[in-house]
Order: sequence, then structure tokens, then C-alpha cells
Amino acid sequence: MPNAHLANVSAEIRSLILAELPKEALLACRLVCRILSAHATPLAFRHVLLSARHAASADAFVRISETEHLRRLVQEVTCDTYVGDWCRYRGGKGYKPPAAFLAALPCLRHLRGLRALNIFFSRYTARRNVGMRFPTTLAVAETADFRFRVLHTVFQALRGTWARKMWIALALDLHLQGDGVDPVLYDGDGVGEGPIELESLAISNLSDFFDRRLTRTRAFHEVLASPSFKSLKLLFTHWEKEIEPELRLELPDLYEAYQNLPLTWLEPGVARNLTTLSLYDRHYFGWCPKLDLRLVGGLPNLRVLALGNYVFSHNWQVDWVAGLRSLRELYLDDCPILWRAIVRPPLDDENYPTADAFSADPNNDRIELGLPLRWHAVLARWRDALAGHLRVFSMGSGDWDGKAQPDEQHNDDLAGRRVFLTYDQPPPSLPKSLSARGTPDPFISARYDGGVGLRRARENVLQYVQFNVDRWVERDAGVLLLDDDEIGIQFGVHTRALDEAALEDMRMSLTKVQVVDI
Repeated sequence: MPNAHLANVSAEIRSLILAELPKEALLACRLVCRILSAHATPLAFRHVLLSARHAASADAFVRISETEHLRRLVQEVTCDTYVGDWCRYRGGKGYKPPAAFLAALPCLRHLRGLRALNIFFSRYTARRNVGMRFPTTLAVAETADFRFRVLHTVFQALRGTWARKMWIALALDLHLQGDGVDPVLYDGDGVGEGPIELESLAISNLSDFFDRRLTRTRAFHEVLASPSFKSLKLLFTHWEKEIEPELRLELPDLYEAYQNLPLTWLEPGVARNLTTLSLYDRHYFGWCPKLDLRLVGGLPNLRVLALGNYVFSHNWQVDWVAGLRSLRELYLDDCPILWRAIVRPPLDDENYPTADAFSADPNNDRIELGLPLRWHAVLARWRDALAGHLRVFSMGSGDWDGKAQPDEQHNDDLAGRRVFLTYDQPPPSLPKSLSARGTPDPFISARYDGGVGLRRARENVLQYVQFNVDRWVERDAGVLLLDDDEIGIQFGVHTRALDEAALEDMRMSLTKVQVVDI
């Protein structure tokens, strides 16, 4: 009888209903009857998780990759290196690299229909030897070698060139001998399978350590420069001392990473194909450390640009965005304008700080810079330059603290790791799953299934920031741009009024093309 009723429902309706179910329910539906199984199975295996938390996750991933009728259904994979709440990632105490997870990674090469790959690392990253002040014995769970081996395995698997000998090098690097896990037990080499036509790559908590072992490989360049590759989303994280976070600005690695970003992850062969680019950092970037987007070899097909914690300070940055003639959507997540900076020399020829400026004698004379860039001028420039093709302009503050995600709310290791992915989701209006009465509301919960977008209250938009010697100072507290004297107060109030008018004009220009600012 149930089968008879289901037969009267169109296949399209059945698929729409099943698409709203969670993964566990879809797997259960496969066991109900053949009709439901035919619709539930592709949905259940479209997106697969490989988690380091449980060895069972790795076993399930391997079984899927070995099963022909299931592996061809997989279009998206999320690889999560988080091993569990028991591990204190900053201290690294008791941490042991997840051998089963690492051994399962090469099986990516069997998923020939894979189009999107997400990799989640820990927000706490280690450093290599950069001097006595920053020793190599930093107690962090996910070392530079661990991160390299994960990414190296992934890129080799995607290219179809992973080989057994690579596991030997990985096991030696990460001291996995004796763990009883070997990918050789799963299958053979990947040579001969050919590259996977990946379309999208997202990496959460990518270390700012510029690892040439990865970027010099053919697999790295060929996967990213493939004609099929269209979407790149990166969230950078940094090593920092808990009691002295500003010391990260003294590390040469920080500046080298952003200096090389346009030459590696965004090299011309990659940039010319991209339609979506999301660049986020857990700290302010763009001015210090400097990211010169002019070095990116053109983005002729870019439709979506999302920037998180990117600092605007120079007119060339405004012109660079204005020059993106194919841009349809622009998202600015906690992206302020730098209006004043107090720094030590040396600066470069455009008044950007260098790594040497932070290791210089603290008694050196300081330089005070006043930067003239203001939001009303920026928005007016973009309104005119992007008129007719920009469809979405969203400015605000994302879910950096993870309060909108149940698994991030009370876990500092996981907090904010999706913020660079959810910029285009609905803005928060209520707690994730509560109605106005404070009771669970399935409709509200469903609205935020994809995460929470940008908060757009006044304190979240049109932000300005200062820099004082070795730290960022948000003197306006997200509300007003004020100095200490009467002239500064008048300047702040006047600027605020001009900025708000320009933002309204920008939104009105989008309304004229019948598009709503989300």
C-alpha cells in the first residue's frame, strides 16, 4: 500500500521532499522501499564527510570510494581534521595524527564525479624555525608538516598521481609507524586514473606559512589552473602567542605568504578561470600584511567576490574592485578603511609597513600617517563603475565567533571556521533555532541551514580603523569615527553623514536593476 501511494506522487515532488531531509533520514529512507531508495540514494551520497574524529568515518569513506554505484554519486566532499573535544589544539597535549583519516585521503582519486572539496584545519597553526624568539618547539597539534601532507595528498589524488611511496614519506614525517593503518590495504596507486575535474575548493584555516613544498608541485598548479576550476575560498589563520598576539606581526612568514599569494593560489592561470573568490583572514590584512591584488593576473570571469577582514587604505584598491567588469556580487565582511596609522620605519614606497618595521629598535622615531580614503568616495566610485552589472552589494559582519553554528558555539577550536563560506546566507534576526517566543522553530532553523550571513546593523557597516605601532585600534567602536579633539569630532560626524548617504545611493542603484541587497 505505501508503494501504491508513493507511485501516485510525481518523481519531482518526491525528490523535492527528500531534499529537505537530513543525511540520517535519507539513509533510513533507502531501506523503506525501492521507490524511496531510488530518490534518496543520490541525495544521501551527493555530499560525503571524511572526519578525523572517528575512525569509522574513514572506513565509511573508503567503502563508498570502493563501491562503484555509490562513488559515482559523490559530488562534494568535506575533509575535517578535527579529532575531538578532548584535544587541546593550542597546546597539542596528547595529540596524535589521525592515521585512519590520512590513509583514507588518497581515495579521493576514485570519486570521478567530485566537483567541490572543502578542507577544514584547526585555527591554531605552528611555525617553523624563525629565530630564537619563535622556536620550533611550539606546542600546536597541527604542525606545518601535517598540513603539508594533507594538502599534498589531496592535490596528488585530484591529479590522479598519488602513489604508495607518498604514504611512506607521510608516515615518516608524521611518525605514524606502528599505527596499523596503510592505504595500500585499500587499493593501489592512482596513476592512470587521470585528473578529477574539480570546480570548487574551500580551505578553512589555511596557515600563513608559505610552504614551497606544496606550491612547487605540478599537482598544485595543474589542479588549480584546470579549465574546470571556478571557485576558490580561503580563510587564513596565524600562529600567535596567547598573551602576546601582536607578535605575529614580527614574523617574516606573514608577509611572505601574502606576497606570494598572487603568484601561487591566484596565479594568472588560476585567476582567469575563477567565477567565485572568497578571501578571508582571522585578522586584518591588506595593509599589514600587504596584499597587492594588482599582481593577480586579471579576473575576467569573476562573478562573486567576498572579502573578510580586508583593510582598504589606498585608491588603487578601490580602482581594482571597480575594474572587475564581470562582477555580479560583492560582499565585504568586517572590511574597514584605515584612516590613521602610527608606525615605525621602514615603510615601502607606498607607505605599507614591512616586516623589518616590527623588529626594529622600539626607540626608533615613529611616523604618523593620515590616510584620506573615505567610504562615501569609495561607494560613489563603485556605484558608477559597476552600474548595470553589479546585482548584490552586502556589507556587514559575519559569524566570526561561531555563535550561529551549534558545533562552534562552545568550542574555541571550531569557532568561525565557516564564516568565509556563509557570506551570502540570510542575515541573523533571531537565534538560530528559536522563534520570537524563545521556543524551537523549525522554519527559522531551516532558514539558517546554510549558515548565517552578514549582520548589517549600523555598527557593522561603514567601519574605520586605526593602527598604533603594533596593533589595530578600533577607536570608533563600530559607531563613530572620532578623534580626541573637537575638530576630530566634527570630522567624524560629517563623515558619518556622507557615508550613510553614499551607502543608501549604492543600494538604490541596485534596486533600479530589480535586485535586492541580501
